[in-house]
Amino acid sequence: MRVVVAVIVVTMLAASPAPAHAADSTRVSPNDNRAPAGTLRDRVLTLRLVARGARWRPEGPHRPEVPVFAFAEEGGLPRIPGPMIRVPQGTEVRATVRNALDRPLRIYGLNEHPRAGIDSMELQPGESREVRFNVGMPGTFLYWARTTARDNYASGIGEDSQLSGAIVVDSGEHVHAPGDRVWVVGLFQAVVTPVGTPVEKRSETLVFNGRSWPNTERVTQTVGDSVRWRVVNATRRTHPLHLHGFYFRVDARGTALRDSIYTPGQQRMGVTERLAPVTSMQIVWSPHTPGNWLFHCHVVDHFSARLKQPTESEHAHSMSKSGNHAVDGMSGLVLGIRVKPKPGEVARRPVPPARTLRLFITERAHVYGDASGFAFVLQDGAKEPASDSMRTPGSPLVLTRGEMVAITVINRATEPASIHWHGIEIESYFDGVSGWSGNNASIAPKIMPRDSFTVRMAPPRAGTFMYHTHFDERQQLGGGLYAPLIVLMPGQVRDTVTDRVLLFASGGPNNDSPMLTVNGQLAPAPIELESGTTYRLRFIGITPHSIQAVRVLADTVVQQWRPVAKDGWTLPSGQDVLQPARAVVGVGETADFEFTPASAGAMALDIVSTGRGLPPVKLRVALSVR
Repeated sequence: MRVVVAVIVVTMLAASPAPAHAADSTRVSPNDNRAPAGTLRDRVLTLRLVARGARWRPEGPHRPEVPVFAFAEEGGLPRIPGPMIRVPQGTEVRATVRNALDRPLRIYGLNEHPRAGIDSMELQPGESREVRFNVGMPGTFLYWARTTARDNYASGIGEDSQLSGAIVVDSGEHVHAPGDRVWVVGLFQAVVTPVGTPVEKRSETLVFNGRSWPNTERVTQTVGDSVRWRVVNATRRTHPLHLHGFYFRVDARGTALRDSIYTPGQQRMGVTERLAPVTSMQIVWSPHTPGNWLFHCHVVDHFSARLKQPTESEHAHSMSKSGNHAVDGMSGLVLGIRVKPKPGEVARRPVPPARTLRLFITERAHVYGDASGFAFVLQDGAKEPASDSMRTPGSPLVLTRGEMVAITVINRATEPASIHWHGIEIESYFDGVSGWSGNNASIAPKIMPRDSFTVRMAPPRAGTFMYHTHFDERQQLGGGLYAPLIVLMPGQVRDTVTDRVLLFASGGPNNDSPMLTVNGQLAPAPIELESGTTYRLRFIGITPHSIQAVRVLADTVVQQWRPVAKDGWTLPSGQDVLQPARAVVGVGETADFEFTPASAGAMALDIVSTGRGLPPVKLRVALSVR
C-alpha cells in the first residue's frame, strides 16, 4: 500500500487588482465537468482560481438570470459548478486562489483526504494566496467557499451558494472513459415577488452541473455501454436520485472528509439512492434497452414546474396540465438520457400477453378540503368500478416474473395522467413520462380524461416495486395516485398473511403538511403476528418529500431481522445477515426484510418521518404477537 503524506503550504501573494462589484455583468458558463482544470505535469497540478461576481441563467439563454458569485480559472469565464480538480492519486496540487469580490471569502476543502476536520482559509477583498497539498486517497470530494459570516456549511443558499466544485482523485489503474461523468447538484434560493402579486415568497433553483431541466444536458449512450457516474450533493437538501429503466451498482459513498470505496461484497444494486447534504456517490450502470429515460431527484418539489423562475411560474404550472409534461411540467433536478440501439440491432417482435388487466384512474372531489382525491382501482370481474371509487393506496398489482401482461389504463379523472412503473425494466415507450418516454419516432402521450393507454411488460425479476403518477405530481401523488406492485416467481402464490406491504405516503396533496400514512391510514390498526413465524415485510416509500426511519421494538429493545432486497433486487450473500431491525426508507425506495418474532408479547413498528425542515412526524404501529 502506498502511503501519501500531506504537505500543506499556504503563501500570501502580492496584492491583486481591486475587487469587482458583486453584480458583475459577466455571464456564467455552465460546467459539464468533462475537462479538468489547471495544468498537470510530473504529478503536480498547477491551478489559478478566482472568485468573482457573475450573472447566471440556469434555465437557458432566454430565461431569467440571477446575480451570483462563482469560481473561474484566471483569464476564463466564471463556471457553475466551479472548475473541476481531477488528478491521479499521488498528485500534489498547487492552487492559487484570488478573492475578486467586495467582501471577505472563506474557502474550504482544498486539503488532503481523508481528513479528521475541514481546513479553511480566509481571503480579504483583493487578496490572493497559494495552497499546496497532496491529494491523498482516491475518491470524490468537494471544495467550496462562503461569504456569509458564521456559515461554514458546504452548501449555501444565496448568492454564494454556487461557490463549489468537485475534486476527483483517480486510482492508479483507473482509465477515464467517455461514460465516466461527474455531476454536481446545486441549489440557489432567493426571496422574490412573483409577477402580478404583492406577496414575497421563497424561490429555489436546483441544478445538475449548473443547469435546470429542461436546460440540463442530454446524455447519449448506446445499449451495452459501461457508464460510471460520480454525483456530488453540494446542497442543504437530501436528494433520493432515481434512474428510470435500469439498475445501477453503488461502488462508493463519500463525505467532504473521506470516501468509502466498496469492495465487491459491499456493493449493492438499486434504482434510487439517497444523497444527503455534502455527500457523494459513485454508481455504475449499463443500458440494455433503447429509448428515452430519466435520472431525477424523486422529491416532488425538486423536479416540479414550480421551480421555474417566478416571472413564468404560474404559466408553467398551468402548462403542466395542458402542454408537454416533460418540458412544461418538470424543472430542476432532471437529466434526460437517450439510449441508442447497437448498430445493426433489430427490434424484437411483440410477445402476445398471457394476461390482460384493466386499471382505472378515479377521482373524487373535495377529499382533501378543496382538493380531489385520486386512486388506482383494478377492475375485478365484468363490472367497471365507479368513476369516483376511492382506494388508498391503489389496488396492488401482483405479476409473475417473465410473464407478459397487458395493462389497459383507463382515465376516469378530470385531468390527464401518466403512469410510471417504478423499478420495472420495461420498454421506454411504456415507462410513463408523457412527452419524453419512447424515441424520436414514437413518444408516449399523456392519458387524457375518458381515454386509455395500454402498457405491456414482462417483469424480468421478482421483488417489491410500485407504480405511481408521473403527471401533476404534487396534486396527483399527494392525492393518492400510487400503489404497490409485487412480482412473484413463476408458480409462486402470495400468502397475504405472512407477506405484508407497508407503504408510506402523505396524508394529502399539501406537501407542507407534516403528515404520514401507512397503507393509507393516519392511525394504522394493530398488526397481529404469530411467534416463530417468518414474515416478509415489504416497505415502500412514496411520500412527496419525507424520509422514514423505521425500527421494530419490544418495549425499548430493538429486535432482529434479515434484509433480503433493496428496490426489488435480491441482496447478495453476506448482506442478508441477521441484524438490528432498523432501516431508513426514502422517497422512491423499497426495502424487504424477513422478521421472525421470537416470543409472544407487545411489539411496535416505530416510525419517525422527517423532511423539508418540518417537525418530525412520529407514528407507531402496534404489533401484537401471539
